This record gives sequence, C-alpha cells and structure tokens, in this order.
Amino acid sequence: MSEEVEEAGGALVEAPLLGAPVLPSECDFTEEELLERIKNNEPILSAEEYLARVKLEAKSLPPVVKARKVTEASTTKTTENSSRGATKKRVAGSKWLVPKKIQRITTMELDYGKRDAIREAFLSAREELSGWESRFQEDESKRSQLKKVDFPESFERVQWMEFCSKTPPLLHVTLQLDSVAAIRGVKHITRAIELDSALDHQRASWLFALLARMDVPFTDDVAWTLKKLLRLLATTSIRDDESTEAKETAPTLLIRCLLEEVFKQADADD
Repeated sequence: MSEEVEEAGGALVEAPLLGAPVLPSECDFTEEELLERIKNNEPILSAEEYLARVKLEAKSLPPVVKARKVTEASTTKTTENSSRGATKKRVAGSKWLVPKKIQRITTMELDYGKRDAIREAFLSAREELSGWESRFQEDESKRSQLKKVDFPESFERVQWMEFCSKTPPLLHVTLQLDSVAAIRGVKHITRAIELDSALDHQRASWLFALLARMDVPFTDDVAWTLKKLLRLLATTSIRDDESTEAKETAPTLLIRCLLEEVFKQADADD
C-alpha cells in the first residue's frame, strides 16, 4: 500500500503508507525442525521463527479451558486455612526439642567428645522454652492456641510412663508442663529405670525435655533424684562379652552428659 507525495521540485512520487504493517515472510524451518530447536533450547534467529514458535504453542493449547467455580464456601475455607497457617507461625508447633543431630547421636555409641554438642543443644532447648514462656506471659491467649495434649488424668507413675511411651516430647507438649510436672516426670522415669534397668531413646528424649523444663536452682530433694538417676545410669551400661570394660549405650551417655556437665551431679556419692 502506498500514497503519492510531492517532492520539493513539484513531482509526484510513490511512497509507502506510514503506519502500514510490515509482515515477515514465512519461517525457514519446518514444524518438525522448530520442535527440535525448541527441544534443544536453541535461540530464536529471526522474527519469522519467533512467530512460528508462538503459533506452535497456540496449537498445543486446548480450545476450552474449564475454570474452577469459586463459591463463597471455598473462599471461606481458603481464608480459614490462611489464618490457620498464620497461627502455626505464631505458636509453637510439633517440633522435637532434641535436635536431629542429637537424635542421631542417641542411635549409636557415643564418645565423650560429643559432650559440647549435647550441652549446647540442651541449653538452646531451655532457652527456646523460656522464650515461649515469656511470650505467653505477654499474651496469655497464645497459650490457648497450642495444640491440645491428652495428658493422663492421674499423674501416677504407671499412667505417666504409659503416656511417655506413646507420646513424643515435642515442643508444644513440653510447653504444657510446668516445672512441678517436669520434676515429677523425672522422678517417675528414674523410678522406672530403677525397676527395669532400661533407658531407651524415648525415655532419654523425655528426660532431655523434662530437665530443660525444670526451674533452677532446684531443691535438695530434686538434687537427690538427679544423683540417684546418675547412679542408675552407671548400672545400665552394656558390657562387651569380649571385654570387661563397660560399653554404654548412647541414650545413657546423653543423659549422663546432661547430669554431669549441666547439672554438675558428677559426684554421685555425696
């Protein structure tokens, strides 16, 4: 398409019409070649190839796209889920107080070179519990947002030990125990070890959490319980058939490390 324009000398000449579309010619590649170039992530070489690729993409789209019907109920559910997600960010969730690296330690024989890692993990857990308690004191409504735990109606030893065997000592569980309950829990587990001479991973994890929940300094009665626990752990060591040396299990070493390094109960004969 063109129009006549007048030159300076008065003659009329043909010139392209300004604004008229200039369409590119056909692409030099076949459809199969284009698909191969796209598959190999080769760069676009021309405007013709770009338009050809766009056409290929359009051909791959379905003629009709079915959209999900948005109802008031689904909108409300989405809002509730978003609100619930925000609550999880604000309130302590279901996490282990015993860090994963410490959990891995308690599944294998542990040497005393791991003491620093255990001590740091325990002090970090205690600090986290203290931090949440401070937040609850500032806003008591947050405590009610913790996931509810079905604690035994009776806090007697048999019921407590059954509860501990089925329930892991997660953060939100431990936060719902006060220092008095934590001390009683330590006494119950100590008595259970005295009866069956067993300290497995679950009991060790509970002792880790309960000891972190206890207030310090503690009374002479609590100190006596911790010394007794340390004595019992010395008798739960496994002896190698080929050696007379005591070979302790990792859960035993985990709790012994806490009692000796953090609670300073190394001298169990006092």
